[in-house]
Amino acid sequence: MHDSPRVPGDIISEITEHLGGDMATLSVCSVVSQSWTHEARKHLFREIALQSEKGDNDFQEFAVFVKEHPEASCFVKQLKLSGRPHRAGDEHRPHVAPQLISSILEHLPNVKELSFYGVLFTFPIRSPPPPLSSPFALEHLTCFNVSATAQVWFRMMQLFSAAELKIHLDPVSDSRRGLKDAGISAPIIAAPSLKLAGVPPMSIEKVLEPALVSNCLQRLDIAISQPGHPTAIGRLINKSSGTMGEFRLDISGLRYALGPAAWQALNLTSCAALSSFSISINLGVHTPVQFSTLLAILSHCPPTLRHIACFITLHRATPGTMADPVISRNVTGDDCAQLEALLVSKYRKLEKLLFDLRDVMDPYVLPEQIWNTIRESMPRLRDKGVLTLHPRLRNSQGEEKAPSL
Repeated sequence: MHDSPRVPGDIISEITEHLGGDMATLSVCSVVSQSWTHEARKHLFREIALQSEKGDNDFQEFAVFVKEHPEASCFVKQLKLSGRPHRAGDEHRPHVAPQLISSILEHLPNVKELSFYGVLFTFPIRSPPPPLSSPFALEHLTCFNVSATAQVWFRMMQLFSAAELKIHLDPVSDSRRGLKDAGISAPIIAAPSLKLAGVPPMSIEKVLEPALVSNCLQRLDIAISQPGHPTAIGRLINKSSGTMGEFRLDISGLRYALGPAAWQALNLTSCAALSSFSISINLGVHTPVQFSTLLAILSHCPPTLRHIACFITLHRATPGTMADPVISRNVTGDDCAQLEALLVSKYRKLEKLLFDLRDVMDPYVLPEQIWNTIRESMPRLRDKGVLTLHPRLRNSQGEEKAPSL
């Protein structure tokens, strides 16, 4: 490496920032001079994604690399450890042990995001659990389709202190075993933000809820797909009823019609600090959810709500026009009027009621008939400026996009 004509540091930074993910060009820049090396490495090592076959050899080699090359590992901000896609059986998953993760993270001082995809959490054979130390602070921790016993999963979670924890699919194979079975005496998860999708009710009740520190959650983002989910989720909500400020509910994958008692089981009325509520639903001729489901759920929310967002996907039985009756009978003027009556009487501090209407036959154009039904049936909220449309359905002038011809 030799010195080249000096380029101001801010110019080098702008150039490497502009190159973004062009790794080949950034690699060339990294050998120009020391000043170029520093800026190029910020992007070359910012995101690391490792995919391993069965075992953990690739991950072990990375642990050695970050230990021996601190001049590179200090730039890592995001780390993703994954197995081979479409090979979900435990016999095909790479093994990830707490000892291995500790040996990696202790040499990544600036990592903020850690993701596990399709791996098996495990302890090495005849190896005792690692000694507990201060947890590694992260902004985001994701567990997607991981597999573990409850004991190993608890031990792994002890390693981290994450601002946001995302869990997709069931993380444990023996959800009936709890914290005490793992030798842990107190809750270990204190994430202010929790996102769950595809996690069965049993795992929520027996694994997540006992591991959650009381009144730590400020935001809960959750997908409901089974009848037992509302009760299980209600236990999570009740445990953070004093701090929960935002709740996002996705029932677009729900295949069962649930009555008012199910929505009451969410225990949202106990959340005195709840100010934001979002819901995602599918409406169509074959979906069990109705537009009136919004009314049923919101009737069991606390009066402290200030912002409500409704993300509605509209499905047709067959291709047709915007006036397709399969859509129009899902959103009626009577349902909208009842919803407005509830919101006006109960939510006196409501500042925004936002609708995002997505027609699967034409997702980027406003379903005008449905929007007109909503707007005309909610005159009080409309005239106060509370009722609004999602920005993606507006043009650059803020006007509603017209339907395609």
